[in-house]
Amino acid sequence: MAFLECCLNNVSSDARVALGESDHDVRETFCLDRCGDCYDRSFLVVDGELRTGNSHMDLLESVDDQPKGYEE
Repeated sequence: MAFLECCLNNVSSDARVALGESDHDVRETFCLDRCGDCYDRSFLVVDGELRTGNSHMDLLESVDDQPKGYEE
């Protein structure tokens, strides 16, 4: 299980539902002080590491596919 952080200004309502239904510990906040990333593309902060992608659903899927104990 990963700790995921997302900015409410950056994530869609469908992605928020998917994040809430995931097995991960999710923290939603109004601002993660990553305004450039927030404006530019979809992102999640996964265990303190910024991850960007085409969509939040793609990002969540990549976290789900990551083997336990895996570190990049």
